[in-house]
Amino acid sequence: MNEIKCPNCGEVFTIDENAYASIVKQIRDSEFQSEIAEREKMFKSEKDSALALVKTQLREENEKSIFELKQEIARLQAIIDSAQKDKQLEINSAVSKKDREIAEKNAEIIELKGSVESAKKDIVLKENTLKAEYNAMLKAKDEAIEFYKDLNPEWSNIEKVAFIDNAIGKQISYSPDFNTEVSDAGDARALWKIIDSGYGVCNGIAQVEQYILGRIGVETQRILLENGGKSILKEQNINVLKIQVYQKIQ
Repeated sequence: MNEIKCPNCGEVFTIDENAYASIVKQIRDSEFQSEIAEREKMFKSEKDSALALVKTQLREENEKSIFELKQEIARLQAIIDSAQKDKQLEINSAVSKKDREIAEKNAEIIELKGSVESAKKDIVLKENTLKAEYNAMLKAKDEAIEFYKDLNPEWSNIEKVAFIDNAIGKQISYSPDFNTEVSDAGDARALWKIIDSGYGVCNGIAQVEQYILGRIGVETQRILLENGGKSILKEQNINVLKIQVYQKIQ
């Protein structure tokens, strides 16, 4: 027989072996169940902690992967943007170059058109000038006859020169402001201007007289003095002859 004392009231019980074994078994089963429950609780806590740690690690790794992926996407996008920018710059440069070429061609065309128009105007102006000069020349030739129409062909050269010199003095006035200087005997334009306008300066008037004397058969030589202020005519067949002298007004 076995005695068992109550832990609450202190009363002692006597039980047989089978009952004692049953109580011991119950106590052991209760302790075992309690220990299992405690272990289950601890296992669950460890499991939850492990799961939380795994979740945290997975989340961090996932966030890291996403961050790295975003960085890679940004890097690739930057490469694409740079390539597109370079391509656009290249296209803009080519377009700008072509625009400049077109602008240059247009400017050349405008310049050529302007040159053509200017040339046309110059041609028209020259034609009108030549026509005006030709008409003035014809008129001057008729007017030149007035200088010697009353001349007596029987006169001597000296008399003829004096007559023409006097006629020119009456019909042509000296004008230092009138652009009629003639330095080339082959250029008759200023000559016709003088006869047509009635104004001239020293060399021009001398050439007019030389021209008219030539028309009546008196050959002369026009001499420019060294100082450039006088122009004289010398009759070729007379050694000493008073010929008209024109003094340039200073």
